[in-house]
Amino acid sequence: MTHVEPIAVIGMAFRFPGGAETPDKFWKMLMEKRCVAIEYPRDRFNIEAFSHTGGKKLGTITAKHGHFLDGDIKNFDSSFFSMAPHEVGAMDPQQRGLLENTYHAFENANLRMDELAGTRTSVHVGCFTSDFVTMQFRDDQTIPKYNAVGTAGSILANRISWTFDLRGESMYVDTACSSSLIALALACKGLASGDADIVVVGGSNIILVPEFSISLSNMGFLSSNGRCNSFDAKGDGYGRGEGFATLILKPVSKAIADGNPIRALIRSVGTNQDGYTNGGITQPSKHMQAKLIRETYEKASLDLKHTRFFEAHGTGTAVGDPTEARAIGEAFFKYLSKADPIYIGAVKSNIGHLEGTSGLAGVVKVIMALERGIIPPNTNFETLNPQIDAEFLNLSFPTKGVPWPKTAEIRRASVNSFGFGGSNCHVVLDAADGYLHHLGHRHSGHILLSKMLSGFTPSLNGNHSPANDQRDIGYNGCSLNGTNSEGSSDCLVDRPQPRLLILSSSDEGGVGRQIKSLSHSFSTLNDCQAEFGLEQLDDLVFTMNTRRTMFEWKSFCVVESVADFRNLSDSISNPVRSSSKEKHAVGLVFTGQGAQWPGMGYELLYWPICRTSLVSSQHYLRSLGCCWYLIDELHPDGVSTRHSSPEYSQAMTTAVQIALVDLVNFLGLKYSVVVGHSSGEIAAAFESRERLAVALRNG
Repeated sequence: MTHVEPIAVIGMAFRFPGGAETPDKFWKMLMEKRCVAIEYPRDRFNIEAFSHTGGKKLGTITAKHGHFLDGDIKNFDSSFFSMAPHEVGAMDPQQRGLLENTYHAFENANLRMDELAGTRTSVHVGCFTSDFVTMQFRDDQTIPKYNAVGTAGSILANRISWTFDLRGESMYVDTACSSSLIALALACKGLASGDADIVVVGGSNIILVPEFSISLSNMGFLSSNGRCNSFDAKGDGYGRGEGFATLILKPVSKAIADGNPIRALIRSVGTNQDGYTNGGITQPSKHMQAKLIRETYEKASLDLKHTRFFEAHGTGTAVGDPTEARAIGEAFFKYLSKADPIYIGAVKSNIGHLEGTSGLAGVVKVIMALERGIIPPNTNFETLNPQIDAEFLNLSFPTKGVPWPKTAEIRRASVNSFGFGGSNCHVVLDAADGYLHHLGHRHSGHILLSKMLSGFTPSLNGNHSPANDQRDIGYNGCSLNGTNSEGSSDCLVDRPQPRLLILSSSDEGGVGRQIKSLSHSFSTLNDCQAEFGLEQLDDLVFTMNTRRTMFEWKSFCVVESVADFRNLSDSISNPVRSSSKEKHAVGLVFTGQGAQWPGMGYELLYWPICRTSLVSSQHYLRSLGCCWYLIDELHPDGVSTRHSSPEYSQAMTTAVQIALVDLVNFLGLKYSVVVGHSSGEIAAAFESRERLAVALRNG
């Protein structure tokens, strides 16, 4: 059997019509069965001058409606990308949108720009429209200076590679409506061959001028009402839509090793071509579509019986929909029954046909369905196209949300995308949780950063424990692994723990915008909400502090609970600007005796890396014949501890300082000088834990 390593989707971002720009908004739209078609916006062109709704007429647009992005399409954060106005003015809005969307996808993947720069990260962008070129070439006397690099299709990908200093292959893909999914297929091949370590897959589509809509109307591609009536009897063409989508991909083994979030797994990708078809180049081939499905599963040794959701191309055309439905039914026929059908969906009924972006839009929808375990309903669906024998083929077109069938051992789904010239692509995706649980990971869908944090440390009940030391416990029987002898929560874990939160932005006002966003997000949570507990709070702080690009403007505050996030504006410091070009030398100063106090360093036990360091020091001290327990002596109860006695204080201080050095190294902080005073020279010269012997004997 062929083993194909799954590809992990570690990040994604999108801008879809009707304000569907966040997962929650997009999912809400899907579950509410909303179609977001509107009349062509006046800031694009005057649709009244080009539309003709009284039948087919060459040189006109069939419908007055389409699916458009919210807001002004010209908006672009040029200062963030350090671009001059005269260059931006000549840039296709698709370049602008892809740059912003790619950055958001990197953030969603917890990847920093400084980490990505210079890496073998490839970029594959699918697109097949060029309205901005048409606009700028209308008058050859007004073509801008930077038109060549502002409108070339290749620059859609190259601009991303240049801006983020990505050194892998960079390509623009045009196979018509299947462009972005073909781009994904090429990206996966690059990962499998080792040509890239990370890939960016993007898709873009913007409607600016009437010419291409007229061209599509002339061919009879567009529907009379500007909507996609996918698989419905009234389907007579598709409704155009615009949008952006970006995925960040990585081999699953590397994603797990690097602690990346994992949204879903791409199990297999396949492509083919219809070849010659009767009726013309735009006529689809049922035979080649069905063959592609089977071959895509076979080459990765995947079983079709697990698939119960199929995100179809489903444009709403009279010929295309029945052809695709029959191909799906034939490919899965022996695995289906009336009681256990395969569910068919088409996101085009919600947001329109995004053309070059449509394939990735289908993938985004499927990822969200896999994560939530719910199959979304179809929109604009009333009566099944009579050319589709759904009863015989055991196909179901849901009109309300359906819980994922329990008969499916694996949550698996398929996605189709076809180009009007016959370029076909098929993708198989699995939910992340099942695969990762099989590998021994406890999370569902995402690798939690707190899990990654603790993954750097060995078990606190490790095998290195000396035979005469049978416990890894703290004061009064409180276990360091989270429970005491009575089985209740550890006294340390239950205490409020301060967390340093750092926010940064490329401009002074950006910090305030982040505060507003975070406060709004937490306003709906309560302190005891199970979905967001202290572990998730740690994940968030860890992500904001270490998995976000640090910009010039920075603010900080200390948070202890979810409630603190609701009032960040009251506790956050004023933004301070520090240039990233400035190099600051960092030094570590180690104190001697006299600075210790009851409870010194006890809160460090909250950090797994420090906890492991202190327990290791405790084991080593015990192996030297030490008759007391380090963790007990660090407890803040000053009556019970002997922190003032040199016999204890020197070893305690050295152990705490070693734990702090371990923490500094774990966080990747670079220091150029160390200074020690008195017994602090022991920790300053720390090379191995054996230095504790010096501190113990010296005391």
